[in-house]
Amino acid sequence: MFNVELIDTDEKRIVGPVLHTSFLDNLQAREVPDFFHRIMDDGTLDAVPDRINANQICAFVKPPDSPEFDYYMAVEVSGFDHVPADMKSLILPACRCATTSLVKRGNADVMAAMRYIMQDWMTANGLRPDFSLPAFIYYDDRFLPIFKAKGYAGNPVAQLFVPVM
Repeated sequence: MFNVELIDTDEKRIVGPVLHTSFLDNLQAREVPDFFHRIMDDGTLDAVPDRINANQICAFVKPPDSPEFDYYMAVEVSGFDHVPADMKSLILPACRCATTSLVKRGNADVMAAMRYIMQDWMTANGLRPDFSLPAFIYYDDRFLPIFKAKGYAGNPVAQLFVPVM
């Protein structure tokens, strides 16, 4: 189904707008796609100061034992000296992650990959998710130019990272 690898990631500093949402009543399935598309369409991330590359990151910061989480739609930056007032900063610590590429045509594709990694792959490999660290999706040249030109019809590829213990 998914080709999952175990890798070590480097620390990343990210800045971007944040959506506070919840898994209760599947609220995130309604709110996250609208938020994602609004940010992609309006170019909000294009003007973030101290940006270090053209890639984007969506990070999920979820307190343990809570259905609520913060969804960052962000870019990597060199530092936090010039964070716009309507955005937040976050450090994604260096960590060990289970990662897989996926064709992303919407929220359901991300949730399917997340479920596979956390329920099937980790169990089979004697690992557990590290909920103290944010999971994130990395959007690079396999996703962004394709999505901007053809939308989901172009079958853009994103990379999911889930911290493990």
